[in-house]
Amino acid sequence: MIRRRRAELGMSQAQLAAAAGVDTRQIRRYEAGEQQPLLSVAIAIADALKISISQLAGKIDHDLDLSGDWWASWQTWKDGMPRVDTHPLDVVQRAERWQLTADRAIPVEEGSYRWRGEGRL
Repeated sequence: MIRRRRAELGMSQAQLAAAAGVDTRQIRRYEAGEQQPLLSVAIAIADALKISISQLAGKIDHDLDLSGDWWASWQTWKDGMPRVDTHPLDVVQRAERWQLTADRAIPVEEGSYRWRGEGRL
């Protein structure tokens, strides 16, 4: 998993080692299956690879990535009249967690607002 994710990110073993605060030889040993990292090191490696500990351990194996620009819409009411607002929606995913941020559809004084949300796959 370490080798695969490192390659996806275009990182060298030395770059991963520096980001995780371990020696490059340790990264080679982990990738070769010669050793398993301590929990504190595994957390640092997972953070450097931008994945969860579960993914690092091979428990979650999905390539679904919802990151990108989306649109959201819903019906609201203003002055007793229904209206449909559409909002540009920014989705950022890290491993199984994702965050949503929707911009205002129209100026605030006309009743629009910005919202955020998050979830877990």
